[in-house]
Amino acid sequence: MSREHWERVEAFRKSFWNDVQMDAVRERSEYVRDFPGLESEVDAELGNIRTLLDPRRQRRPHATPPPTGRSTEMPSRPPKEAVDREGRIGRYVLEKELGGGGQGRVYLARDPEIGLAVALKVLSLGHAMSVQARLRFKGEAEKAAKLNHPNIARVHEWGEDQGVPFIAMEFVRGETLAARIRQSARTAETSAHVSEASQGVDKEPSRVCDLMHEGKKRPAAQASPSFTSPPDRRAMLEIAELIESAARGLHEAHEHGLVHRDVKPANFIVTPDRGLVVLDFGLAHDDSADGPSLTLTGDVIGTPAYMSPEQLAAKRITVDRRSDVYSLGVTLFECLALRRPFEAASREALFQEIVAREAPDLRKLNRKVPADLAVIVQHALEKHPDQRYQSAHDMAEDLRRFRKHEPIVARPVGSITRSWRWAQRKPATAALLATVFVALTTIAVITSLNSRRTNKLNEELSSTNIELKTTNERLELATKEAEARTEEALRNERRAQEESAAKDAALRDKATALSKYERMTDIRRLANAQAEADRMWPVHPDLVPSLEAWQEKYAPLFARLADHRRALDALGETAAPNHDAGRGRILGPMFARIAKLAGALAGLHEEVAAERSAEKKNGQLGPELRDRLLAILHETIESRSIRNFEDNVDRQIALDTLATLVADLTACTADRAGVVASVARRLDRSRRIEKETLQERAALWRETSARIASTPRYGGFSLKPQLGLVPLGPDPESGLEEFLDWRTHDWSENDGALPDRGADGRVAMTEARGIVFVLIPGGAFLMGAQTDPGKPNFDPGATPDESPVREVVLSPYLISKYEMTQGQWSRFDGANPARYPPGFFVTPMKKPVDLRHPAEFVSWDDATRRLERLGLSLPTEAQWERAARADSIPATRWAGTSDVSELVRFANINGSESTLLGFGNLEPGHEDEWIFHAPVGSFAANGFGLFDTTGNVWEWCRDAFASYNVDPAPGDGLRDHASRDRISRGGSFFGPAILARLAYRVSDVPSIRDDLLGLRPARGITTE
Repeated sequence: MSREHWERVEAFRKSFWNDVQMDAVRERSEYVRDFPGLESEVDAELGNIRTLLDPRRQRRPHATPPPTGRSTEMPSRPPKEAVDREGRIGRYVLEKELGGGGQGRVYLARDPEIGLAVALKVLSLGHAMSVQARLRFKGEAEKAAKLNHPNIARVHEWGEDQGVPFIAMEFVRGETLAARIRQSARTAETSAHVSEASQGVDKEPSRVCDLMHEGKKRPAAQASPSFTSPPDRRAMLEIAELIESAARGLHEAHEHGLVHRDVKPANFIVTPDRGLVVLDFGLAHDDSADGPSLTLTGDVIGTPAYMSPEQLAAKRITVDRRSDVYSLGVTLFECLALRRPFEAASREALFQEIVAREAPDLRKLNRKVPADLAVIVQHALEKHPDQRYQSAHDMAEDLRRFRKHEPIVARPVGSITRSWRWAQRKPATAALLATVFVALTTIAVITSLNSRRTNKLNEELSSTNIELKTTNERLELATKEAEARTEEALRNERRAQEESAAKDAALRDKATALSKYERMTDIRRLANAQAEADRMWPVHPDLVPSLEAWQEKYAPLFARLADHRRALDALGETAAPNHDAGRGRILGPMFARIAKLAGALAGLHEEVAAERSAEKKNGQLGPELRDRLLAILHETIESRSIRNFEDNVDRQIALDTLATLVADLTACTADRAGVVASVARRLDRSRRIEKETLQERAALWRETSARIASTPRYGGFSLKPQLGLVPLGPDPESGLEEFLDWRTHDWSENDGALPDRGADGRVAMTEARGIVFVLIPGGAFLMGAQTDPGKPNFDPGATPDESPVREVVLSPYLISKYEMTQGQWSRFDGANPARYPPGFFVTPMKKPVDLRHPAEFVSWDDATRRLERLGLSLPTEAQWERAARADSIPATRWAGTSDVSELVRFANINGSESTLLGFGNLEPGHEDEWIFHAPVGSFAANGFGLFDTTGNVWEWCRDAFASYNVDPAPGDGLRDHASRDRISRGGSFFGPAILARLAYRVSDVPSIRDDLLGLRPARGITTE
């Protein structure tokens, strides 16, 4: 490959990947036209980007997934495959592909009924499988449909075709602003080469577009505005008019509560009569929407080079309409300079540039840019939203004033603001310069004063020189004698000090060694204390001696916290300041200092106004304001310093170790969250549990045991009193005995009284109620499903991994009447992991979420660890299916029924109610009252009195995923298998009826968390 050919290949690749970064990849023909002879390289790079964007490269979770269901398993036809096979989406006939990216493709299509050409946007595979992507895609259409403005592309229709979501939008004829900028850049590069070749002959760049010529409108062929490269002054008026039209379109969207969040040249179409038309509200944020956000808090949304600083800090700063103003300012900068204000070799470096650097001076890049237009761009690109244009309308009005030669509102940044921003970016340098300035000023003042005094003193001294000479001779002799005596005294004093210092060092080394040993010992003791406390579960009378011994053993350790804290303060005072290695220890004080600094800056506002005129005269800060500013900067820098022992590694290690020990001891002794408080609560409950569940309720237990033994359904089973359970009596519908779990109940409810049964005879769930267990009879049942109508457990939707149907024999066991609630989980765990927690609310829902809703977003690992600490477990697959089927004869497909039309009585699944939020209506004809999960017990119970075994949330089972060829063990039905994956059963509010069948099985890794995943606790029976 020749050097010339290599340079052309590199130029093409640079241009292509710049288009990729701008999300503006062009057609193959355009690249071949611009880079003739490089067809193979063009095909290779286009193939690479298509491979990266192809959603079919994603790994699927199962080899043979069900037809519809949970978002992690729902199959859908790739939109690209649907297009290749049929040539249409819905009623629209596809003519050609216009472009696309990671989220979808855009096609030129035609409505054959009326002959209307439309731009058809189709969601890609993978995104079509994502709930959030589908909601965002549908939301794009709904948001854009609110808008009716000549500078915003209109939406005609949206919908789905065979699972492929699409939006039919107005087809705006023209080319993108990004293409215009690229053409101008190529023209500029060509002009530069021509100028070089002509040995410096200066030629005025041609103007592609003239708005007016000799007082007449330009011909239609030139009606589409464009600009030269670099733009001259007349072209800048055209650019200002284009950006003004875009700003007015964005302002219309903002007034409807929508923030675009992806403003860039590729999302503007240049038209002959409408100016710039805004496209693609796919990343827009609806400020007026009541529903949940489809973007996680902290997500970085947009195209990097055009993103505002607050978009890169989404967790800390609200992104609003002023973010679009910033991105529009970047677009205007690029139109005028033919380059973006911030460019870098990597994404991380680009983010740092945007956040930390000021935009370059536009007039240095293009000297023809008028000062007012440069000020408009600078004002739009201010780092802080409060300092830039507060609306796109304000920016549009300044652009209009510029075009009409009227004074603009924005003002250039003054010397005070520039100095202050420079100091914010370089605090260390600013502090150093301030110190040098103060020192030089002091030296100058002192020098001036001394020069005046020197003249006068010289006159006086000249008259006394003779007298001093004689006196000096006398003093010289006396001084020599005194020095001899002093030197002898100093030698004696140094000797005494050295002896004393040696004694002090010996004592200090001994004390330091003792302190170091104590610290290291306490660190080890603390680790042992935490490990031992973590093993003392569940609450039980047998734990009382161990918990008491733990308190006695480690009480001295926690009592030494005050001593360690005093030692840390004392050691820190002996260290040097101004070191950042331990910044974490001073975060609290630093934030307080920053707050104080903010207040001080607010007080400078009037001073700045008063001194502005003086500053303009001499170009320097006023003296009073300067001194105040330097003092604040100095205080800020001091607030970031900590203590350290520069070269003394041993003392630095001692300081850091002591700080860690103090922090850990403080956490362990926290009021409720600390391990000391947790052990105290466990000790209290371990002392009370036997008395309150067995001794005080002995008569109730005798009555319950006798009733169970005489109930035919239990087959003469003898149940002894169970520690931690309180009998509630039989359910009036099922006749099965129910029990309240003492450990999970909030006994402040009803002043500690047992819950009463309601008018329907059942124990309803409240936010404070503990787990209610149902005693399931032992015996045999048929597990699984098959598709032969003449055989048991017939289910036309059965899959191969649900058969063969087999008889399984189980011992009696306890299983929760309800799915575990958020109230039960958070009372024990101290935190609520739910994605839809109490207070979550969307407009179509009847009521907001409360603590009666099921716990969700918990993994199998989470559920197993928490239940073990409560003395509980997850049910095995066999136990879950026996309880869910409830001995129905014949076996039903769902809880309580085999008729899908009756399922609305028993289950919360995805029906037509879900269309209100775009979930898709996966079960047409079914409509319940809940779009997300419902409070447990909202639907009818099955034959055993259990609720929500069909729908609401998926429920984890204890078993590893195994084929039905593996026999369940007698007794508890556990399948012994080496698979890592775990089972969940029962369907959810997001899936259709076919996935909520009682025999349907789903496998997942035990660490996965999902807002569709919950649990139903179980408990074995103590027989001893």
